[in-house]
Parts: sequence; C-alpha cells; structure tokens
Amino acid sequence: MTPQLKDNGGNPHCPINGTLEGVFFGVTLWGGYLPTIFPFGDTRVKVPLERVFDESARLYFADFFQPPQSINHFVTLVLTECDSEADRFCRKHLVRLDEEQNVFLRKERGKYKTLKQDKVWVEVFYTHEVDISGLKLTKM
Repeated sequence: MTPQLKDNGGNPHCPINGTLEGVFFGVTLWGGYLPTIFPFGDTRVKVPLERVFDESARLYFADFFQPPQSINHFVTLVLTECDSEADRFCRKHLVRLDEEQNVFLRKERGKYKTLKQDKVWVEVFYTHEVDISGLKLTKM
C-alpha cells in the first residue's frame, strides 16, 4: 500500500492535513474483535499490527473530531518510523504518546489494546509503505 497525502478531513486545523503522506488503518476493536461494519468502506485487509508497530515505531496524537451528522467521534493517531522525516515533523507539531501507557492504542505484555469506548473510532495514519502481499482482501 502506497502512502497518499493526507486530505483535509477531520479538524481543518490538524497539522498533518496536506502535509504528511501515509496509509490509514482502523484499529478499533469491539469486544476484542474487528467490527463487522466500518465507516470508510466495505473491504478490508487485516495487517498484523506488529508489521508496522514495532520497537522502532513512534506514536503521536493528531486529531479528535466528530463529522457533521454523525454520532461517532474519530481519533487519528500517526505512527512513524523513528527519526524518519515524518517522525521529525510529528515531534515538532504533535503530541507523542507512550506506546505502553496511552488509552488509544498500546502494547501491553506483547499484545495490542485499543480504546474501549462506544462511538469512538481509532484510526492510525502510518507514514510508510505497507507490504500487503500474502494478505487477503475481504468484504465485510
């Protein structure tokens, strides 16, 4: 998956809009499972989080917004590779999150945990290419 320039969706003042390139992933789990519906389409590819969220990754808070006419809120996190151009940008403009202590997405004893909150979707904007060869696209 090739990174694309972040559009102006979400909060119009979010510093990553029109600046960073990346790939979006939904990481919200419902009861420990991937949701059966998703607000951004009906096709998914399950990418093991450890492929992108490894020891060299840095996690930042970028945005919290509620789209018009929606009951849902969205949290946008940015995941970078340490000391990359995107990481340097995020260090300057975003709040870095502790990868093991934040409420949105964290590593906990070798497993990943996401926010357990109704009507809040957590999405990760990963700032590098993602190899999905060997992974299956599925309809929801």
